[in-house]
Parts: sequence; structure tokens; C-alpha cells
Amino acid sequence: MLRLTTGSATGISAYFRRSRMSRLRHWLHLMLILMGLALLTEQLVARGAGLEGGAGQGAQHAASPAREATPVPGDAWRFDTWTGYESGRYLEGVVSADLNADGAPDVAWARNDFFNNTMNVQLNLGEGTLGTAVAYPAQPQSNDIAAGDLDGDGDTDLVVISQGNDLANHTVDLYLNNGQGSFIHQTAVGGTGPRKLALADLDNDGDLDLAMTNYWASTNDISVLKNNGNATFTPETRYTVGFRPSGITAADLDGDNDRDLAVARQDGSTLKVHLLLNDGNAGFSLAATLTLSVAASDPVVASADWDADGDRDLAVAAIGTDQVHILWNTGNLMFSPQVIYTNGFSSFELRAADTDADGDTDLLSAVGSGPAGAALMLLPNQGNGSFGSPVMIEAGSNPHDVDVADYNRDGRPDLAVANRTTTTGGIHPQRADGSFAIPPIYLTNSPLPLSVAKADFDGDGDIDVAEGDGEVYPPDTGTVKVMLNQGDGSFVLGDTLPSGGGYVRSVFASDLNGDGALDLVWAPDAPPYPFVYALNNGDGTFGPITIQNIQTCGTGQATTADVDNDGDQDVLVANNRSGPSAFCEAVSRTVRVALNNGNGTFQADYGVQVFPLPMMAIGADLNGDGLTDIVASSAQVSVALGTGGGQFAPPVIYDARGTELAASDLDADGDLDMATSDGSTATAYVLRNNGSGQFTQITAYPGEIISGYANGMAIDIGDLDGDGALDLVVSNGSGNNVGVYFGHGDGTFETQQIRYGTHNCLIDLSLADFNGDGLLDIAGPACVGTSFVTPRGITVLLNRGSLPPTPTPTPAGRCASIPPDPFGYRCDDTVTRPWINATINTGIIGDDWVISIPIGFSFNFYGQSFTIVNVSSNGNLQFTTGNTAYLNTCPLPNTAMGLMIAPFWDDLYPPEGAGIFYSVTGTAPNRIFTVEWRNIPHRDAAYTGTGITFEVQLEEGTGDIYFLYQDVDFGDPTLNNGASASVGIQNGAAGYAVQYSCNQAVLSAGRVVRFYRFAGPTATPTATVPATLTPTPTRTASPIPTATNTPLPTATPTPTATPAAEFRVFLPLVLK
Repeated sequence: MLRLTTGSATGISAYFRRSRMSRLRHWLHLMLILMGLALLTEQLVARGAGLEGGAGQGAQHAASPAREATPVPGDAWRFDTWTGYESGRYLEGVVSADLNADGAPDVAWARNDFFNNTMNVQLNLGEGTLGTAVAYPAQPQSNDIAAGDLDGDGDTDLVVISQGNDLANHTVDLYLNNGQGSFIHQTAVGGTGPRKLALADLDNDGDLDLAMTNYWASTNDISVLKNNGNATFTPETRYTVGFRPSGITAADLDGDNDRDLAVARQDGSTLKVHLLLNDGNAGFSLAATLTLSVAASDPVVASADWDADGDRDLAVAAIGTDQVHILWNTGNLMFSPQVIYTNGFSSFELRAADTDADGDTDLLSAVGSGPAGAALMLLPNQGNGSFGSPVMIEAGSNPHDVDVADYNRDGRPDLAVANRTTTTGGIHPQRADGSFAIPPIYLTNSPLPLSVAKADFDGDGDIDVAEGDGEVYPPDTGTVKVMLNQGDGSFVLGDTLPSGGGYVRSVFASDLNGDGALDLVWAPDAPPYPFVYALNNGDGTFGPITIQNIQTCGTGQATTADVDNDGDQDVLVANNRSGPSAFCEAVSRTVRVALNNGNGTFQADYGVQVFPLPMMAIGADLNGDGLTDIVASSAQVSVALGTGGGQFAPPVIYDARGTELAASDLDADGDLDMATSDGSTATAYVLRNNGSGQFTQITAYPGEIISGYANGMAIDIGDLDGDGALDLVVSNGSGNNVGVYFGHGDGTFETQQIRYGTHNCLIDLSLADFNGDGLLDIAGPACVGTSFVTPRGITVLLNRGSLPPTPTPTPAGRCASIPPDPFGYRCDDTVTRPWINATINTGIIGDDWVISIPIGFSFNFYGQSFTIVNVSSNGNLQFTTGNTAYLNTCPLPNTAMGLMIAPFWDDLYPPEGAGIFYSVTGTAPNRIFTVEWRNIPHRDAAYTGTGITFEVQLEEGTGDIYFLYQDVDFGDPTLNNGASASVGIQNGAAGYAVQYSCNQAVLSAGRVVRFYRFAGPTATPTATVPATLTPTPTRTASPIPTATNTPLPTATPTPTATPAAEFRVFLPLVLK
């Protein structure tokens, strides 16, 4: 397909564009069509016996270019959608944690692969882009993955369970972190063909133990392995629950402050949830069984305190049902069930997390199929013990697991998604409005959108889109719809043209009658397989269609080129059907050419010989002789050099497959090279021209592999990242994304795609600057879900460039004048934050106390991970010291206080009736550790009965720190509002601090101050931070009450962040 662009977005010509599709005769489902395409293309390999023309002379194949694929910072920002990475086949599980202590959540994937058995780790490049996957050995067919500090060294390790090829694997894979995100692999023994895993401190000894469901075992049980504290485990203990235990979660179900187990399994036409109570030392007994009346299989279970009543509730979902069962804990192991319908056919995993950062826990379901298609379903917690309506989050193909963390470090939780039937791991950023990024759909009311072409149809200076589609009722019909650009890259429906019979397999824009307005030509997919065209009236409306029959038994794409070099555009139609007649067999080895009479009417067609069953053909001058040559894609690529007058030499055949092709000067040597995309293998091929029309270097680039369907159906070329090198862009219709091979400028490309999320039906695409900002955008057909009643039309991904234009927003409050410290911490006092009532009493009463308490997860502060913090009665938290100093320092830092968080460092005195409390709320990886100083007087206050209340919150998912002030009035104006306090954070040994105030009365009731580490460029700290100390309190502590304790959440600990009209050639040229 002919399409002219310069190498930059500003030089785009709207002269040519089209699209493609194959074998759409009996539409049942888009994916069935794609399967048919894959099979058809496979069959093409066997064709071509007796074809005239020689093989490609001197062509050299390269399996891949020499340069390795390297994602770069900014790849995740480029489009406002989810970004996909090459993460491995058959992704089954995902977990996030800061694996290299740089403050950014990284991602690890479990893979249910039969042969290529690895666990893959991708480190975050700092702003949400994932680096190249690093593979570690694993047992076959991994099912689940979890993260936590297994060996007690302060960094995050990984554990993976696998069922094995024999469904009887009993080896657990452990990956011990060296602190920099690299892992040593070792194993433990336990389980039999396990399905799901819970990682929690089951015996209350401070380390993480394992519990797993033995799905394939004939013993109908689960396994528990107790950690010795060094990532070695005691022999497993098994507990019988029933046939095929599947889902498992660890949670304190009975309020006795240890972690119990809930195990879900199928039992005939019902689901069973078995509740196993912990004796405090990881000994379990079956206490109750809950029965859910739903016929489904392989249930999964999650736990959280969704109604904020202090006990842990349960959620259960399964394969084969759109129901999620919420089991509200009413105490005494009694549960009140509620059924929520998600519109998703199956749930492969449930994840409890605070996705909207409002302080309560939401619920996510990974939905593999259903009317919504491949998606996640979010149940937003309303904060009052109920869930809002399910929210669909479109994803890649068949998502099986999801995790939550702030990957791009903008303060909002994002999603990581394991897409089971592709090789794509996706990161879904959350927008400021709480939605998860996905491009818009502009409705065409088309049941089956198939193809797009772009041009300025109405002459207003912006690029419009024509969409070709198919109708379901009546069958074998279709339309072409013109979508008019509003100037900003949004579109409204204009003219609608009848197809002339059949689905519109491809649509192409070209000036057919020489009036300067871009007309349309297409090839409908129904007998007698003509080509059809409509002339533009000059204003974006079109005259009646003209149908012209040609010699064919089934057409591929229709394109145009000046085949006979007389200055007008002729029509080329690929013939991709053959047999059973001799006529059909003969014409299937040709591209049909209809010469233009110069006025938009055409002569009878004739054939140009190519490799059998071509799917697309374009015309271009490949050898610089001024004559148009023809290139056709099929199971092989054919090049027929022009000899003048619309005649051609016998074709030369090259070993490169393609459902579609494009041409441009990819290596900047002044001649046109070729690129193809193969919809059966998802492979892209680059054929480099030696200047004489011979392609002497052919390189294959792997694409998004998908099980059972097809990807890489369409291809286009352009410079997406603005580096002066042309990139390849392919449509991955089955993966719901576009794949980009970023170019190096020398004719080679990155070996791995970066993928950008779209919608279903993206089986075609076109590049253009749709919003006039000088950057190339991407348009294509789009559907939501698999039902014909869901939205359908076109989608446009607008290019935002490589990086956000502003590194970080400047706070408008007091923090606007406070610089960041060299480590990158800064503050923001324009935020809001819900207050958390901490429930566990530290027992601190009296003057100058310091006591150690558990955080409940690993918290990263100034590059170190901590699970214990030292709480001072004098309004601060210390990590490396236990200083009882009551005289605050101005300015910060104070070396003697080490690593300190000081919400109100002053001489405070907790009396009887007041206190310092703590709690852990939420679920991993978004838990919140809170310390609350409640009604605490000043030691020197005139009225000792008047106290202040404030708290500090440490956020697991982001590493952010929040100071919240409820009351800062002692009743003494010399002390009120922080007039004698130091407020801020510091690394005393390194000399770093972010000081909010010091002896300044600037605090007020309701004030919230956030401290966070910015991911952008900051000075790198060089000082050595002291090792962690666990101080001894300076006075004898009172016993800590337990009667009113709220149990700590038990989800996986996940430490995170510190932070043509006419053919005019302008090189470099893209022909498409």
C-alpha cells in the first residue's frame, strides 16, 4: 500500500492509505477470523510449484540483528494507554516489589510453560518503563508467585510454585535477592502439583512461611512449610481439606492475632471454602466450611477488611461464572454472603488492594473471557461496607493475574497484568481521574470494524480516517464510513458508503481522477470479488460507488500506483484465493492491474505474475530507473521489476512472509527497503535494498506470540520517538495492542517490541499526525469486548513524546519553597489524606520513651529496607538509632538521630488516658503503617491536660510518608502549631534533610504534608548509611494490651519505594 511520508511527522502526506483482512466470509467471531488467516497463511508455504521467475539473488538471512533490545525511559509515557513488554510465554502470575532498592516497584512473572521453564524479572527504569526480562530457572508449569524477605536480610526475595509437567511436582523455587535485583536460585521440598500460594508469618516468629494448595495431589490436602528464618524450611505438614483445593489466602479470621487459612475448591455443583484456624505456631485445624451455590471450577480467594469493622472478610470467584462472592465476617467464624455480578465469564485471580488511594480496600478480578472480552473487573469499595458497580479495565489477551503498585511514581496506584495467551506483561497507569489509561473509541456503529485509511478528505488541513467494516445482518454486506477529524485528533461520523457487496477487507485513499481530492477504493469480500471506488466531491462527501469486476476468485487488498508511469493512479488488487478450477488456480498467481484512463475510470484488468495467493501488492521504483515496480506479499515476497508501459519482468522471490507490507528507506542509503508483517507467526521481516531492486539482507524480528490466533496483521512505518530513525509499527489484533520495533537508523531494529494497549478488533492501523502537534499518532479499528452491542468504531493513540514535559509539579503551598534533598526526597503540603485511627497501644506512658514496634511490611527509607521502627514519645520515628532526645534541633539534620521521620519532634509527655497507637491497614502491596500520637501534652505546657493529636503514615506501595495533624493546640501560644517543634525527615549520617518547619507556628488542624522521593534526576548520595540498630527502651515498658488489637494484614509483604494523488517521492519515503 502506497503511503508517502517523510521521516518526520511534519512532512506527512495524506495521499495514500488502505488496509487488509482475509477470509471473512462466515463471521462468527473476530478471533475465528484471525485463526483462519493464520491457517491460510500457513497453507501458502506449500503453494507456488511451477512459478516462473528466479529466486532472490544473493539474499542473506539473519535470525535477528546484532543489537540487543533495550527499552529506554519514556517508553511507558509515549501514549496514554497501557504499555506491554516481552515478559515471556504463558504468563500465569505477577508480583511487584522494589527488588533493587531504587524506590521504584519492579515486576516478576511466573510462567506456566511446558518447555521453557523460567521465572522472569523486569526491573523498573524509574518512571514505569520495564527493562528487558531476566530469566531464572524454574520448575515446569509455574502457577503462582509471591514476594517477601525470606532470609531476613532486608531485601525482597521471590518464591514460585509449579505443578510440573507430570502434575506431581514437589519442588518449590526460591530466589534470594542480593539486594540489587539479582537472585540466587535455590529450592525447597513441599507440595504436590500445587496451584496457589500464601506467603505469611504463620508461626509468629517474624519470618515468612509458605502454605500451598496441592491441586493435583490424590491426598486432597494443603502443605505448610515453616521458615527457619534463613530461607530454609522445616519438612512440610499437610492438612486435609477435600478434592482439588485451589485458592488460598492467609488472614486472621477469628481475631486472635495469628494468620488462619481460607482454602477454596470446587465440590460438584458448589464451591467450598474451608476455614483452618491457626494455633499460633502454624498448626491448623479445620473449624468451618462455607458452601456457595455456584457451578464453577478452580476458585480463587482473597481477604481484606472491606467493611472496616476490624475483622477480615473473604471474596471468592471462579472459572465459569461471572459471580464474585463477598463473605462478610460477622464474628465467631460466621460469614454473611453477598453475590456481585461482574459481566466477566471467569475469574482467574482476585486481588485486594486500595486502587484509588482513598484508604479502603477495593477488589480486582482478572477476567479471562466473557462479554467484556479480556479485561480486569474492578469492584470499588464505597467505604461503607459495600462495593460500587463493576468497572471494566481493558487488558491484553486472557489476563490471569494482576498486582498493584505505583510503577510510574506519580502517587497513584497502577496495575501490572499477566496476559496468559501472549508473551506480554502489561503496566496499566492510573490517570488523575481514577480511570486506567486506554485510548478512546469514536463510534461508527459498525458491528465489525476491519480496516482504516487516512487522508484529508474534507480539505480542512487535518487528517481524517475512512473505516471499512462488515455487517452481521444481513450477512456478506459492509460499508465504508468517513470519520472527520475535529482538528484535535477526535472524530465524528461523516459519509457512509455501501460496500458494493461483502465485507470491506481493505480501504485505500488515493486521487483517482486528478482533481486533488482524495478518493476511496476498496475490495469487498463477496462474489464476484470486484474492486469498488467512490470519488470525493472535495468536501469529504462522496459520489455514488462504481463497481468494476476483475478476473479473480477472491481478492486480497486493493491499492493504487502509477503502474504505467502516465501520471495517474492505477489500481492493483491481490488475488488470495485459488482452485478448484484451472482459472482460479491461474489467477491466484497474479496481481490484477486496472489502468486508469486519467479521469477515474479504468480499463479491463490484466495480470502481473507473482508468488501464489498474494495478500497485498504495492508499486514503487525500487531500482531507480524511473519505472514502477511491483512488490507482493504472500508466503514469499515477490518483486517484479517494471519494463515500461505497465509491463513487468518475471518475479524474483524472497524468503520473507507477509500478510501486509510497507516500503521506506530504512537504512538511509537513498533506496527503498521493504518491511512485512506475517499474521500467522507474528514475525516482521525487513528486506534491505542494495540499490538495484535486489534485497540482499533479510532479517526476521519476532513479534507477540499468541496461542491459537494471529498477530502482526498490519504494518506501517514512521518515526514515533522523534530520534530521526524510522520505526516499524504492527497491529496485534489478538493481543489488543500495537507493537513497535524502534529503529536504529541503519536498517536494524530492536529485537523486542514495546506494545501499546488498544481495544479488540485492532487488525489494521495507520500512522499520521492526527492532532497537529508534530508527532506521529496511531489509528485503527476498535471494539470493546466480544458482543456486537458493545462500542465499535475507530481508536486513536495520540503520541505524547518520550517523557513528561515537566519533570515534577511544583507544590503551591509551603513546600513550594523547600528544595529536595540530594537523595530526591521532597514535600507537598497541598494534598489531602484520610485519617486512620490506629488501634494497637504501644504502652508508652511517661517521659522520654523509645520502643521498637513492627512495621508489618518492609519499608524503604533512604535506600534501606526496614521491618521495625523505633517510636519515640517525643514525636518522631527512628530507624537506625534509639535516641530519647527531647530537645529538637534547628535546622535538621541531627547526626545523633540517624534516619528519622519527625512529624512533631518536641518535648512531649504521654500521660494516663492518652497514648501512642499504631496499626497496619490495607493489603499488600499497598498497606499503610500508622503511628498516632493521641491527646499528648507538652512537657512544659501550662495546662498539662491539653494535648495534641497527630499521626504519621508510611505507605508500602509508594514509599511515601504522610504527616497528618488533627489538633496542634496545647493551650500555650509559645508551643502551639509547632512553635517549638522540628518537622521533617532526615538522613543524619549523610547530612540530608527535608525540613518542613523548625520552631515555627505553621501547623494547623487538618494539615497534611506528604514526603516522597521524586524519580527524576537528582544528586546521587555517596555517604554510607549506618547499619540498622534495634534500640532498647530507656525505661521499662508497660505491657502492651492485646484485647483491642486489630490483627495485622497478612498478604504477601512487598517492600517498595523510597522514594496519492500523484506519485512524488520524497526520501526517506514510506510506501504503504
